Amino acid sequence: MSPADLSDLYGPVSLGDDVVVGEFCVLGFPREARIQDAQQGHRVGGDPVVIGDRSVLFNQVVIHEGTMLGVETVMEDRARLGYGCVVGDRTRLVHGAYVCDRLVSAVPS
Repeated sequence: MSPADLSDLYGPVSLGDDVVVGEFCVLGFPREARIQDAQQGHRVGGDPVVIGDRSVLFNQVVIHEGTMLGVETVMEDRARLGYGCVVGDRTRLVHGAYVCDRLVSAVPS
């Protein structure tokens, strides 16, 4: 396996009921430290991503590993969530929003 192949580093993804995922979205992308470890031969799968019921992810959304979205969350086009974030219910991230790693905005239900 080539070090450039990241497919085994992605976190598993759990989609709630009635979730809509737009085109060209990336879910469970590995954090930088995991990619650097893989370059050294240490390959470990990522932490899970959980998307709450009735959430909508528009186009080109990126959600890094270990992130949880509450129910009815909306991420508009080109929004990005770093690793280890927790986003509460009925939150909206507007077009192009960039949220850094380990943000906790509220605890999902």
